[in-house]
Amino acid sequence: MSTLSSASTRRQTGVFNPTTPRNSKISYNISTPPSATPSISSSTPFDWDAARLRKPPPYATPFVDRRLQALKNGGALTPNKSTPKRTVRKKTMWQKVVNLPSEIMFQVEMLPETLSFPSSKTSARLVGGSLNLVHLCVCISRIRKVPESVTGWEEMYMEAEELSFFDWTFPAQILLIGIAVFNSIYLFSRTRNYDLSLQPSNLVNSPNAKFVATVSDPPPPPSLPVRLWRAFVIFWRFLLNIPATTAKNTPKMARVQQLEIWYPGDFEKELFLIYSPANFLMWTVTNGSNWIWMLMLMPLVWVQMSTLTNAFQMLIKDKDIIAAEVMHEYDEKFVFPRVNPIRKDAAVMTHQAEVINVWED
Repeated sequence: MSTLSSASTRRQTGVFNPTTPRNSKISYNISTPPSATPSISSSTPFDWDAARLRKPPPYATPFVDRRLQALKNGGALTPNKSTPKRTVRKKTMWQKVVNLPSEIMFQVEMLPETLSFPSSKTSARLVGGSLNLVHLCVCISRIRKVPESVTGWEEMYMEAEELSFFDWTFPAQILLIGIAVFNSIYLFSRTRNYDLSLQPSNLVNSPNAKFVATVSDPPPPPSLPVRLWRAFVIFWRFLLNIPATTAKNTPKMARVQQLEIWYPGDFEKELFLIYSPANFLMWTVTNGSNWIWMLMLMPLVWVQMSTLTNAFQMLIKDKDIIAAEVMHEYDEKFVFPRVNPIRKDAAVMTHQAEVINVWED
């Protein structure tokens, strides 16, 4: 009776005390066949009726929310005057001023990640086009100083007219040739080294291969107490002018082949195609009589070099695909059939009469 009254009181108040869920795992006897037991991998279907009717969850939580309580009661959420308002602690003006430098540094550090920069090729084309435009302005300024009648004798005319050679075009040309030369040097000096440890004593057929001495079995790094003791000994040897002893455990050196591979970047490669030292020389020899031919020649050189570069890159990719496919066919036809042959173990073969079916007996 007391249990029923407490249950009815719980329904009226709408407050559900937290209860421990019962173990829903069911134990089955060994005599039960597997077909009669429920599937372990089957999932419980979604209760759409409970979702439409907004039924409460099967298990209550220790902290019952007002919204959950109203749903259990079946009514709307009514304002409760006895419920205290939630207060949010705000930072004071002094705390905001103190945290302002750290906020500014955080925003500055996150700025490169929030901005969307163009790709390397697009950036190189923008930079190369800007350099060509600046050099075009330099050529126009230089051509306007000298009349067409003295074409080819610009220096003598400027010397006779006492015109200054040093104007804004001179440092601009120095800057342009410096950018072109620096980009060319950086482009052709980017390399990566690969150690060919399993190659024989003969060098591979490449002019970039060479023999280097490397540590075959590097010793493990010393621990912190050992490093502190070594620093202490070195300090007192330096003060007392005691000569250092030779190391006993010298690492073993091995002679291996090292292959240096050219590894160009997309930005400097595209910039080299658009504005190289050759383009600088073509802009330098441009004058009032051949500027039309030069404006036709420079785009033609860029298209020719770009086409050749793209064709060579596609050739390398096709060779890589062919080499990978050759290894794939070799593995499928010769390696895998011999590594994983289809076999049977005759020692464990049994007959159906020797099998005892516990589900039927």
